[in-house]
Amino acid sequence: MRKTNTGKQKTERKSRMEKYRELTGLCLMPGVNNDKLEAFRQKYINDPSKVVPMHITLLNRFFLPGAMNAEIVNKLKAIAGRTQRFEFWAKPLSCFPTSNVLYLTPSPLAPVEAMTQALYDAFPEYHTDFCGFSTYHMTIALGNPKKKMDDIIKEYQEIFEYKPLRFEARSLDMFHLSENKWTKCLSFDLA
Repeated sequence: MRKTNTGKQKTERKSRMEKYRELTGLCLMPGVNNDKLEAFRQKYINDPSKVVPMHITLLNRFFLPGAMNAEIVNKLKAIAGRTQRFEFWAKPLSCFPTSNVLYLTPSPLAPVEAMTQALYDAFPEYHTDFCGFSTYHMTIALGNPKKKMDDIIKEYQEIFEYKPLRFEARSLDMFHLSENKWTKCLSFDLA
């Protein structure tokens, strides 16, 4: 039965990935100087997205690299240039229960929402969340069987306790998924 559930999850994830054979997203990248946290993520993210460092997704759909032009790049550069680097805390530990995703929640949210709003204003065709803002999060576990989640949470708490972790938002990066591989395409330092 265990193999069936794991196989079913992998099949569903593969199906979602095939649905979007190619996509691009914009992410807020914090400086992460926490080898233990990155090792934890690498251990428990069972998905091609594990190659993308710790991040907060701002837009989960954006122009594909072949559609990029100087105007788009200049708008992104201007948004990053107007956004001051900011410190935030990542509060543990939340879960999207239907997908078994464990994540940290950035706080305060105001600077993250302000940057997302600037992107919506510059690129209204990518304002896909008409109910407000997304659930901003920093994924630390993905693609694990449901019955393993309690053990993963326990391990996280043993290593990191239940304290918020401190980060600094440093750049706006664009990542591209093609042929089941994520690649960083562009990066713009915050002011």
